[in-house]
Amino acid sequence: MFGTGFAAHRWGREKTRQQAAAGFRALETWGEHDAGAGLPPMPDSFPEAAAAALCLKRRFNVLAGDEASAQAARGRLEGMLNSLSEGVVSIDSSERILFSNPASRKLLGLAENTPIGRQLAEVVRSTSLQQAVMECRQRRHPALCELRLGERSERVLNAHCAPLPPEQGGVVILLTDITFHSRTEEFRRDFVSNVSHELRTPVTSIQGYAETLLDTPDLNEKTRQRFLEVISRQAVRLNHIIEDILELSRLEHDASGFVFEPAPLYPILQSSLETCSARAMEKSIPLTFNAPQALVAEVNASLLEQALTNLISNAIKYSPDGKPVRITAVGDGSGIRISVEDNGIGIPPEHLPRLFERFYRVDKARSRSVGGTGLGLAIVRQVALLHLGQVSVRSVLGAGSVFTLELPFKRPVDQ
Repeated sequence: MFGTGFAAHRWGREKTRQQAAAGFRALETWGEHDAGAGLPPMPDSFPEAAAAALCLKRRFNVLAGDEASAQAARGRLEGMLNSLSEGVVSIDSSERILFSNPASRKLLGLAENTPIGRQLAEVVRSTSLQQAVMECRQRRHPALCELRLGERSERVLNAHCAPLPPEQGGVVILLTDITFHSRTEEFRRDFVSNVSHELRTPVTSIQGYAETLLDTPDLNEKTRQRFLEVISRQAVRLNHIIEDILELSRLEHDASGFVFEPAPLYPILQSSLETCSARAMEKSIPLTFNAPQALVAEVNASLLEQALTNLISNAIKYSPDGKPVRITAVGDGSGIRISVEDNGIGIPPEHLPRLFERFYRVDKARSRSVGGTGLGLAIVRQVALLHLGQVSVRSVLGAGSVFTLELPFKRPVDQ
């Protein structure tokens, strides 16, 4: 009896072992299927393995769902980041770049995907950015800095660095292009500084001569008259500066108040010449004028006459006595071109790009001695822009200059 029971026990144990082995082989075969295609049903001949497989299948479905949701969320996040106009760059704890959206590569001037895996310092050579990133990582709070890129700092970026969660240890950097705002602020500072300087010069002169007259009542009549003439001359100059500042402000901020209508250009050019003729006669400068009387364009006659008067007046001021000034107007398929050409002192090439800026002077002493305010060409440029045109200059030092206004025949309907 004991032998029979022992044999039965061994047989049962062997049978269980065989069933378990077969079940594991079935699980292995079942698990070799492509997970992406879904898991097949477990064979019914192994109910214990089938039960285990059912539990695994349920867990697999949960994990697969979690992974799909994570991938979808990651895709949505990347899509949003790639659509931003601001640049986004993320780096790990060793400052290797993990992600950069298209805007960041454009702002930094990089090719597609070139920064991925590289050190931030290799891609952006900026001490201020490196310091901001270090501060952000060490202190675990956002840091700001300004980047100036290019040989002449042509592009200015604002970089906002924020720390990633502690377990990641990296930093995300938001890049915003502030070039326009930076230049606007720079122009504003320059304008305030230049206005202060330009106004201070005549005011100081007026104040000085007036105080001398008050403190010296027995001043001889000839000297007194000379002092009064200086005061009057400086007061006129001060008035011209203020008028030009107000006029430029009006042109820049009240564009909707100007009316543009078809008008013949010949009378406008003729009126500008008459305005400048007295000054030309003083210097024996002949003014030659060539323009077809039938030339018509959609313009604001008053503004155009003002711009042409400024150009002709400048040509006369900076030309030697007796040298002619030529005014030419032509029309072609692209619009009209009005040129004012002189044989004066010319302009050095390094000054040409900034010639139409407010208060910019090539020769400050000479400009003031001939009565310039430093705003005439800025007004000309603004008048050209209001007409949806442009003004340009060509010059040869010692040989003269040619200023050209290019305007369309007709303004677009929606302008």
